Amino acid sequence: MGAVLGSRLESGVDVHGRRWFVVALVAEAALLGVGALIAWGIDGVGPPLSGRHYAVTAVVARAMGMRNMTTMRARVPDPPTTPATRSMTALLGGSPLTLDPRIPSGARAQGRRTAAVVALFAGGLLGAWTLHEAVRPPVVLLTAAGGVLATGLLYACAPRAGRPEPA
Repeated sequence: MGAVLGSRLESGVDVHGRRWFVVALVAEAALLGVGALIAWGIDGVGPPLSGRHYAVTAVVARAMGMRNMTTMRARVPDPPTTPATRSMTALLGGSPLTLDPRIPSGARAQGRRTAAVVALFAGGLLGAWTLHEAVRPPVVLLTAAGGVLATGLLYACAPRAGRPEPA
């Protein structure tokens, strides 16, 4: 659902000559913010799960599907938002250990893949730590929304000349 939403939104904005990348980031931040608002009153974690738990999951899943579509549309190589196993597989498949000729190798590709795996691991650690420290899930979602929104606003404020919209 998120990928469909992202594709339709980004294509619709692009057809009208507007900056689809910024709109996609703002829409993702809005979805994360909505997820945080829905989660705000939920007490504790674990069973029994309520309809609000499922609603938060559905809204955040749409935001992540939208992010996947945005990274694909922007032609980000080896995007770390796709399943973590793909980044790990590409990292190992392109290493000197395997020498698979169908997987691009080289220092640049391996560096990008290593950075993706490290970022995934660091994000997992940060998320686990925040929940362990009793940071409420809505605060975590609002922090993520703020980061995405800040990125979109910085991109929107940057001069457009000489810097095309991501492919």
